[in-house]
Amino acid sequence: MDLKMRLSKGIPKSKSGGIPAVLKKLESASHHIMTIANLVLMGILLFTIFIVMIFPHPIQRTLYQVSITCILIAAFFCINMRRRRYMRWIFIAVIIIQWAYQLTGDVVMNGFSKSSTICLFVVIAIWLVKQAAYSKTVTRIVILESVNGYLMIGMLYSIVIALVILLDPSAYHFQDPITGSAGLLTHFDECLYYGFSALTTVTYGDVLPISPVAKSLSAAMGLTGQMYVAVIIAMLVGKYAGRNKELDKK
Repeated sequence: MDLKMRLSKGIPKSKSGGIPAVLKKLESASHHIMTIANLVLMGILLFTIFIVMIFPHPIQRTLYQVSITCILIAAFFCINMRRRRYMRWIFIAVIIIQWAYQLTGDVVMNGFSKSSTICLFVVIAIWLVKQAAYSKTVTRIVILESVNGYLMIGMLYSIVIALVILLDPSAYHFQDPITGSAGLLTHFDECLYYGFSALTTVTYGDVLPISPVAKSLSAAMGLTGQMYVAVIIAMLVGKYAGRNKELDKK
């Protein structure tokens, strides 16, 4: 609405369509940017979740750090233009904090980095799911936002697991024990593996939650995964079916 008011004051009407034509072009350009950004975000998420863990552990540390930074940059362009103006400095601050920890290796900076990343991931996941849920029709970008929202929730829980282990190293039992702040980042693949296993309620017993916080978090992950499929996906299917009925009537 603000953009329309500014355009109406600053752009003269022309024979080629005037302000409505300009608004339509801007809306189309914004739609294309968000579509490309969602495709890029999905590619980075899939690479982070499935490919990075194949590399040797010393390389994983750098790859995970670069991947999370790329996820934040891609996610920034997946939200609408109005929200970008208010959130850009927060995105920049979180990325700076992440790389400050990467360069210093400080334990306190590690906790601060993970906490700020978790908060930002929560906001991103909510916005992606909200944009998909509030859409009137099911389009390509809505499907991309729904899938990315689910993957972002899995990434979010994986970082929360890493933060829990940082505060209480005995919270989870892994086959290869994770010790120290550096070991946590090097073995982030274990957190990622268990995070998505618990989110999909498909765990194999090789990772066990020990502490009460870890058990509560595992239950929350399983419930979130089931609720997402039951509510969000069912809602999208309902919108798609409703749209087809309207087209059949016409």
